[in-house]
Amino acid sequence: LRRGEVAGLKWHDINFETNKLAVSRCLLYAGGKVYYETTKTSNADRTNSRNPACLEALHQMKAIQEADAQAAGDTWIDTGAIFTTPQGEPLHPDFITRQFRRDTERAGVRYIRFDGLRHTFATIALALGKNPKAVSEVLGHGNVTITLRLYSQYLPGIHDSIMDAIQNGLFETPSDQDVIRTVTIPPTTIHSPDVETRESPAVARDSEEIRVGF
Repeated sequence: LRRGEVAGLKWHDINFETNKLAVSRCLLYAGGKVYYETTKTSNADRTNSRNPACLEALHQMKAIQEADAQAAGDTWIDTGAIFTTPQGEPLHPDFITRQFRRDTERAGVRYIRFDGLRHTFATIALALGKNPKAVSEVLGHGNVTITLRLYSQYLPGIHDSIMDAIQNGLFETPSDQDVIRTVTIPPTTIHSPDVETRESPAVARDSEEIRVGF
């Protein structure tokens, strides 16, 4: 997820029964104001499956927030946001960046931009041979062409691995046990040259400024 998408998440975006998370808005900071905005493209309005570790973290976040609400009493601000201050206000996007930097320093790992987590995910997923179209949908790109244009350069040797797989599948000599090997060829995705590959700008913005916390 992008930083703004994380900041914009609300509890009603999560279905804990189906383990699905809907991403449809961002919380952004620009021009001295913080505001909600719809996600960048129609594909960015998406639903992703969450793994058990992520769901457990969300359950823990829910428990922390309920404790904060009880401690705040009448001063609690119910915004429905997942990531909030102890008073219930959505976290300022810049606070997420600062906290991420502190966490990397505490863990003793090299700091990268928050968006670098997203790029790392995409690169590793493609390097592991995951379907580019599926990776593109998880990232919320307008189409798979964007994903391949951004990340294929980080996959050295990908053409060699393809040729090796084809050669092994077609020309490798059977073993003494005459084992029959089956080669599965994934379906080919045909891209229309008329498809626009640039993501569209955001299409809607709430006029009301959002009160956030640091």
